[in-house]
Amino acid sequence: MKPEAPLQWHSPEHVTKSLQRIYRILRRGTSYGTISDNQGQNIDGFWATAVTPGVANTEFAVSHGLNRVPVGFHVMTKLGATDVYQSTTVWTKTQIFLKATGVGINITLFIF
Repeated sequence: MKPEAPLQWHSPEHVTKSLQRIYRILRRGTSYGTISDNQGQNIDGFWATAVTPGVANTEFAVSHGLNRVPVGFHVMTKLGATDVYQSTTVWTKTQIFLKATGVGINITLFIF
């Protein structure tokens, strides 16, 4: 970063510039990657797609390539109204088990 002229530490401009610097530092290089490469770019995760079952609140498995038991997932897109949530079946190094309130909904997940 280029050196900048000193600001008064208590000025609103200083606070704003400091927060902007912190934001840039915290998000620098963070990327989920793309679904086409099926891996997180620099976040240890895996992109997956699935279709929710034809009966609401029925367990379904989603495969992943993490080669470890995941700790969570994010629903990135859903093409319909549904809530996707963790089932009671224990996750494995190759699959997670979920349930959904909507039927036949295409979903995209980021498993991490």
